[in-house]
This record gives sequence, C-alpha cells and structure tokens, in this order.
Amino acid sequence: MLGGEWTTCSVSYNASDSRKYTFKVERSLGIVPGDYAIVRGNSVWPKIVKVEEIHPESQATPNAPFKYKWVVGRLDVKDIEAVENELDGKYPG
Repeated sequence: MLGGEWTTCSVSYNASDSRKYTFKVERSLGIVPGDYAIVRGNSVWPKIVKVEEIHPESQATPNAPFKYKWVVGRLDVKDIEAVENELDGKYPG
C-alpha cells in the first residue's frame, strides 16, 4: 500500500561498507535519500546512518525472525556546520 504513516528505508553505517540495512521510518520525519538519520541497531548506543533509499511501500517482511528497528530522528548536517562555524569565530586558532 502506498502512503500510510510509515514505510521502510535502506541505510548504510559507513561508506567503506556496502551492506544496507532496513529500518522502519515515519513519513512525517521528512527524511529523504542522502539525509543522515539516528537509529539504534543492535546496540544500546544510538548510531548515525546515511539514508540510501526510502521505499515507496514498506519492505518489512511479515513474521520476520527479528524485530525491525525505527529511525528515531533526522540529523541536519547544516546545523553541525553552523555550530562549528560559530565556534570557530568565537574561539579562533
């Protein structure tokens, strides 16, 4: 079913690893391919991942032998750059 309040997405943990992982994501987050997102995979610590693809329809397998995890937020890299620039101006050198 197209639409709905959530779907799935493919993410990667780092550029040197070609594996992709599927997470559930709320459409209201407005995440698009190329965004960085916050997830908690098999660890208690949150991880930053790169969103590679948003699936038009959920690709979550019913009755999978594992529980799909959620994307819990979007990380705006522009915010990080703005803070770094502000700090560089405040504390030069």
